[in-house]
Amino acid sequence: MRSFDLFWDKYPKKVKKKKARELWQKLRPDAALASVILAALERQKCSDRWQRDGGQYIPDPTTWLNGRRGGGGQVSSRAW
Repeated sequence: MRSFDLFWDKYPKKVKKKKARELWQKLRPDAALASVILAALERQKCSDRWQRDGGQYIPDPTTWLNGRRGGGGQVSSRAW
């Protein structure tokens, strides 16, 4: 399974898939970074904020991906 498809399968809020895919492609995560991103996602899914009020406060996947971008378009595992 491609890394974006795995991300999309695990992300609990299914909106703006096309835009999320575009952002993922801009990130161009290698296998190691994709693994870090997916682990960060799993941690977020267990957080109080994401579980509160039936998941009302889960950000759109595009917002979540944008929030982890490093400066100057560079993305590193430390951003996650």
